[in-house]
Amino acid sequence: MGDIVKLRFDDNFEGEEKEVLDRLIALQLALCKKDIAGMSDLLYHNFVLVRGSGRKELKQEFLRDIRKDVLHYVETKIKNPKITVDGNKATINVKIYIKTRVTGAQIIWDLKSRFLLKKKEGEWYFTEWDTT
Repeated sequence: MGDIVKLRFDDNFEGEEKEVLDRLIALQLALCKKDIAGMSDLLYHNFVLVRGSGRKELKQEFLRDIRKDVLHYVETKIKNPKITVDGNKATINVKIYIKTRVTGAQIIWDLKSRFLLKKKEGEWYFTEWDTT
């Protein structure tokens, strides 16, 4: 993790909340490493990314953009996640600071994010990442 994914909170999560948090950390790490297979394993088959503009992008479109370097993330910071678990569903409300490189320029995006997850066969999967 180290220089790629930084945590900006006191990690006092336990049980299923900790499981969900660990999935978020794994997703951010996979994003920065361009680990398409790892990201695919974390995202539910009907995953949707909702961009700040409101545009929705399906799982395969999102992964294609990562693979083709349309989205080139190099570092993320996770700040003060609020995690709610209700049965086989979970929500994470969090600020994600993503450092990206676009055509040679370095940009840091401050994304107020809401992640929705679903538990299936004992594993948590992301169904949505909303940055609106």
